[in-house]
Amino acid sequence: MKRTPEDDAFAAQFGRELKPHYDAAKTRGKTDAEFANSIGVERAQLEKYLRGESVPAIRTLALAKRKLGISIPYGGVLLTDAARRRRMNQEDVNQMKFPFEIRAEGPGAFDLKVRPVSARRFALDLIVKRSRG
Repeated sequence: MKRTPEDDAFAAQFGRELKPHYDAAKTRGKTDAEFANSIGVERAQLEKYLRGESVPAIRTLALAKRKLGISIPYGGVLLTDAARRRRMNQEDVNQMKFPFEIRAEGPGAFDLKVRPVSARRFALDLIVKRSRG
C-alpha cells in the first residue's frame, strides 16, 4: 500500500514523541537494544522510528502507549484503550479500540459483519439497505 501524507506526518510525530523517552532511557544507562525491545522492535527499526522514517505497527503503538504513555492521533482520530476507564487485565493488553461513527439520513436498515481475511487481519463489511418510499 502506498504511503500517504498522513502516514508521513504520523511517522514524524511518533519519532518526535519517542525521542525524549529514548534520551531519558539512555541517561539511565539503557542500551539501544533494551529500549527497542521495550516497544517490541529491533534496534535498526528503532532508529527509523526516531528519524520519523517508518510508520509504527499497531503492536508497536500499543506497547509505546502502555510502556511510555505515547498516544498520537492519526488523521485526527485518537486511538484509545480500555485501561483509562478500568484496571487493565491481560485481555485488555491485546486490545485496541478504534472509535468511529456511521450516520445515515432517512429510513433504512444495515447489516454489519466482521470476517477474517488472514490470521491477524479482519474486514468490516457494512451493507446499507435504503427503503424505497
